[in-house]
Amino acid sequence: MSVQITHYSGIDGTPAVALALRGQYEMINDGGEQAVGLHHSYNGILASIDGKAVGVIIWFEQKDSHRLWLQLGYVLPEHRRNGIYNMLWDQLVDKARKLGASAIWSGTAIGNDAMRAVARKQGRKEIAVSLKFDVPELARQ
Repeated sequence: MSVQITHYSGIDGTPAVALALRGQYEMINDGGEQAVGLHHSYNGILASIDGKAVGVIIWFEQKDSHRLWLQLGYVLPEHRRNGIYNMLWDQLVDKARKLGASAIWSGTAIGNDAMRAVARKQGRKEIAVSLKFDVPELARQ
């Protein structure tokens, strides 16, 4: 399996945004994640096999705090457990070094045990939990 990695500065009109949207759709339908914003100025790192997009990381730089924010990571289900996400992660870490970013921040749903396990193996630390309260009369079903 030969994986090709492509970096995009701005994701508008790239295969990275199409795969990211598919990832969002899957995460929402699985019930654990909310949609995350995707802005045309965000950057992408795309993994492809034989010209087919199979994995993506969408990220942006927070220059004022010297960090990168990983907005979304996704690998097609049939290509998981093959090291593709780790390849993308390693590319993001290299990018952080080149930009002088001292940290990479990200988030995931508390019930996304698979992602949380991967993140821990990569050396990431869980530092916060988001809390939500649905106002009974106004909560969306």
